[in-house]
Amino acid sequence: MRKKKRELSDVSQKKGVLFLAAAKKRARARGKSRETRVVVKKPISLAFGKPEAMIANSALVIYWLALFALVVLGMLAAAVVGIVQIVVPDNRVLVIVAVFGLFFGYVANNLLGLVEHLEARHHFFARIFVPLAAVLNLFLVSSAANSLAFSVGVPSFHSPIAVSLVFALALAAPFLVSRAMAQYGGVTLG
Repeated sequence: MRKKKRELSDVSQKKGVLFLAAAKKRARARGKSRETRVVVKKPISLAFGKPEAMIANSALVIYWLALFALVVLGMLAAAVVGIVQIVVPDNRVLVIVAVFGLFFGYVANNLLGLVEHLEARHHFFARIFVPLAAVLNLFLVSSAANSLAFSVGVPSFHSPIAVSLVFALALAAPFLVSRAMAQYGGVTLG
């Protein structure tokens, strides 16, 4: 028996295996006992057969997910620092904020450094956006914590500017250290 060739359009290529099963089912329903052989003109892939484009697309998805995760982590760090700011009345809060900033900076540096196949503008945007969002968030939470402490009657007041400045400096430290190590020592942090 001779097999019948059939070419697929671009739309039907995207359906993949489901389309093949449906084509065979339709051929049987029409009473054709011969098998239908399907010939695909182009390889089926999300990036139309270009592995470089697939890698770049997945890198962008990972990049935006990392940015989202870092913003959420910054919000959680700000909330924890706000609670600590109410509980600890003296300047030990600045040390705790510096530790949170170092940890957050280390995680952000490693997460953004692992995403490859990106243009320099993506890294520049992330290196500016994530710290600004975290510092702004910490400033707002610190102001709210001061207001809450005052309304409850807890004698705890910390300057939101000082808290945000300490956090920003601690946040930038891991990035600056890793840049210096990569430039002068040939190793990276993490």
